[in-house]
Amino acid sequence: MSKVSSALERCTEETKSRRITVKANGRAATFLNPEKATIKRVDVDCWLTSVSGQRSDYLLLKPGTVDVIIELKGKDVEHALEQILATLTHWKAAKKCSPRFGGLVVFTRSPMRSATLDNLKLKLLNNHQIWIEMGKSGLKEYEFATFTGTKR
Repeated sequence: MSKVSSALERCTEETKSRRITVKANGRAATFLNPEKATIKRVDVDCWLTSVSGQRSDYLLLKPGTVDVIIELKGKDVEHALEQILATLTHWKAAKKCSPRFGGLVVFTRSPMRSATLDNLKLKLLNNHQIWIEMGKSGLKEYEFATFTGTKR
């Protein structure tokens, strides 16, 4: 077993909680899991500790549905998107659990206008097949279906 895959196992935990929250640097994102499906949470910093370069904070996996890459950020949304894409590259090489990918950027404030954000999201969907959502910390709870691009 490779060093990265054994780290992945060590840094992954499973939960069937109805609400799953990830936190870093005073920011948080909560996902709803009303059917109490088995959700895997990967601490990306723990998993990729031996790999240099950019990476996101967490992966939340609803196997067979969607793998969501989460970056809990202050205000640099463009950098957060770069971190999501870098993590996506590692994830595709390691062990994806689902046919679809999503990304979530949680920020404290965004310096960008919504039209600019919408253009970035569309570009990532077209070029990388990843559905991106963005929102302020603590204002919203997320559904996994949203990140499949089938529910708004």
